[in-house]
Amino acid sequence: MRRALRGSILTACVVLGGCASSSSSKAPEVAAAFRSEEVSVGKAPWVLKGTLTVPAGTGPFPGVILVHGSGPHDRDETAGPNKPFKDLAEGLSSRGIAVLRYDKRTKVYAQQSAAGISMDDEVVVDAVAAVETLKARADIDPKGIFVVGHSLGALLAPEIAVRAAPVAGAVLLAPPGRAPWDIILAQLRYLEQPPELIASIEKDVELLKAGTLGDKKLLGAPAAYWRDWASRDGVAMATKLARPPLILRGERDYQVTEEDVAVWKKGLPRAEVVTIPGANHLFIQGTGKPNPAEYQTPGHVDARVIDTLSAFIRTSSR
Repeated sequence: MRRALRGSILTACVVLGGCASSSSSKAPEVAAAFRSEEVSVGKAPWVLKGTLTVPAGTGPFPGVILVHGSGPHDRDETAGPNKPFKDLAEGLSSRGIAVLRYDKRTKVYAQQSAAGISMDDEVVVDAVAAVETLKARADIDPKGIFVVGHSLGALLAPEIAVRAAPVAGAVLLAPPGRAPWDIILAQLRYLEQPPELIASIEKDVELLKAGTLGDKKLLGAPAAYWRDWASRDGVAMATKLARPPLILRGERDYQVTEEDVAVWKKGLPRAEVVTIPGANHLFIQGTGKPNPAEYQTPGHVDARVIDTLSAFIRTSSR
């Protein structure tokens, strides 16, 4: 199902998935040693392989799971030459925080997922299983586990944290706040796509909202998928957490805009919101008007993102 998105002009990057980088910025500084080990997440028939990075020392350490954006991502959320989840994992583990990242179900089991899946199937169930994987380890503090989601994963991070309770907190990296079809259309207009294409998708969106899209798909996904996405209220779920989430957005992010962040600010007035100057949707530095062409340039997650996450996790783990 999600492969159809990548095959169109509206790639997973455009439709709230992972984007590639925008600059050749330096890799996050690795300040201390850590080790990596291969782990498994979930149960048959949906077992997923992953990598756990563990800081040097005996622990127990705070732990993080990384939750991908939309699309069939691998454990590094690889986009072109960029590996933002690898940057986050190694940067945080060099600062004393264990991180679990894993291949997404729609990547590993693409054929089995082609008929259509729910948000639970695509994201939530496996993320909850990843939390349970950390809780079962003696070297991880079970009271210091955090859910860190990006894009679609950020929208669902509060729900994952609630369903995997007890969890110490959540971090939302570029969380969408509007309905997915509104964001899609906004991105099309921003990218100055042909008017006839925009008009065609606008028509399909109206049919979808009216419940009359039928068997026709919108950007490769059935109506049920989009309705399920739109029904997930991340703000409401975040109010159930013991502490407000940390919210980050890149200043140059044209996919998740200030309009999205305003929704979170209104619903969660006590939440800390941090904007990273010059960063795009993947929190990688760039200049000028952001566009898909910049996404094939190698880059790394801005070190300020890792420093901010590390400070939040350490403060919230006390």
